[in-house]
Amino acid sequence: MRTRFVIAGVVVAVTGVVLSVVFLTGNPVAVNTGPLGGGPVNGSLCIAGWQITSIAEDDFRNATSSPILVEKSTLVNAHGVRMLRVDLVPIVAVGGGYDLLATGGPYPPSREELAAVADARWGDRRTLPMTMPPGQPGHSWDLVFGLERTANAGTADYYQLQYEWQGSQYIWSSSMAVKMDAGPCP
Repeated sequence: MRTRFVIAGVVVAVTGVVLSVVFLTGNPVAVNTGPLGGGPVNGSLCIAGWQITSIAEDDFRNATSSPILVEKSTLVNAHGVRMLRVDLVPIVAVGGGYDLLATGGPYPPSREELAAVADARWGDRRTLPMTMPPGQPGHSWDLVFGLERTANAGTADYYQLQYEWQGSQYIWSSSMAVKMDAGPCP
């Protein structure tokens, strides 16, 4: 009988904590369930040598018929690295495919990289907060994070965007760990 009371007490305590969090924070925000889907899955990215660099996510698109307001971006559990800026760069397909900006290069991209990636419209980039217009065939966005290493080695568990679509809040999240190292990647 005593075991039942202990178990019931634990269930009541856990339920109380969960309800408190929901009431304190408002409606829970859906992760990777909105129109932008989810980010890269289970992996890690190590960028060596650069003090300031970029991470580029390809083929980021709004396939809906209404605009999406991208509000903010976060590096989760970041140590020794900070986000400088997030740019959404329009990519317009020329011919059968398109080129994208690279991960691990300088931020902002060099003139040489921009010249080599003719489909990226860097001059038309948008910073957060920004409205992503409804989808157009052959049109997507290159999501470019500018990052700065603030220690010899920097890490973040993953990165995410918070956005609003048709009055609801969503989070686009990667599960890609980020490492920046002054020397070679381990």
